[in-house]
Amino acid sequence: SRLRVNDAAEVGYILAKICKSIKNVNLSVIGFSAQENSKQARDKGINRRDEVDLRSIYDQDESNNDLNRILHLLPHGNNTDGFAIWYAARHMASSKSAYKRKVIVVISDGSPNADEYGGDNAYDHVNLCRLDARRRFGVETYAIGIDDAYTKRDGDRMYGAGNNIVIKDVKSSVGYLSRFLNQMSESVK
Repeated sequence: SRLRVNDAAEVGYILAKICKSIKNVNLSVIGFSAQENSKQARDKGINRRDEVDLRSIYDQDESNNDLNRILHLLPHGNNTDGFAIWYAARHMASSKSAYKRKVIVVISDGSPNADEYGGDNAYDHVNLCRLDARRRFGVETYAIGIDDAYTKRDGDRMYGAGNNIVIKDVKSSVGYLSRFLNQMSESVK
């Protein structure tokens, strides 16, 4: 919903502001959705179940380097989170290859959900994609579920224990977010 996207954008903005203040951090913010044209694709007989639309919201190396863009995110179609993590990791591996450590922080306003993509199979797929992104591209994945986006158990299943947090609301969780970011930045995995 629009309210949850607003909360996700606010969390993204807070994290971006914190990251931008850290020396030697090169920040990019990417939005993603999937299957926005899936009905049209099906009508034409095209299988688009793994379609991922990655949208650059902010990149300090590019012309779209205004952090306020993050606050103007709009809700889009379905989320095939596993595919999005994998494609974002591949993009990061090539566009940020000079950086020693590469980290994706997924800010989620709900469980993975798309046409024929959800539940336990989607949770397992997210986990497989994050593990493959690390093995293949050297990219670590962490997650923040906002507005109780998913259960802690499902978060651990997708992202691994200790690699995710689930918060109830943004306003009361800023300190928690800051501690999670600090823990993430200190972890060597």
